Amino acid sequence: MAVQMNLAFLRSPEGIIKILEVIFSFLGMLMYLIYNSRDDAIGLTAFWIGTVVALIVSLILLLFYFLGLSEIFGSLMNLQTYFHLVWMFYILAYSSILLYVDTSYFDRTTAGIFGILLSITFLVDSLHGFTKYPPMPF
Repeated sequence: MAVQMNLAFLRSPEGIIKILEVIFSFLGMLMYLIYNSRDDAIGLTAFWIGTVVALIVSLILLLFYFLGLSEIFGSLMNLQTYFHLVWMFYILAYSSILLYVDTSYFDRTTAGIFGILLSITFLVDSLHGFTKYPPMPF
């Protein structure tokens, strides 16, 4: 089976959501890395870990769909819906902590806003996944 690049995926709503996930997680991580010289709070470290995991998973999923590998993995790709739902709550929780506690710093406020935007894209992606692929019984 040959791997073909699926350029149409990048123009589809699913592809745009995946690209937005990569952008928002990268920008949230970047805000942490640029201004990491201050004393660190546990909420910011947990937020950074969340954005790094979100960036890695979003990049892998984007590559799988772009290269057409999603058909090979089949039902394993349906598990991304659960990842998006769980990670949406994780990012939303720590973004809310950042916005509540550290509003005096521009970098942390910006990281919290990008985290909220990332949570929204994860919510949209998980809702789309639940409508496209019914939940798997465990």
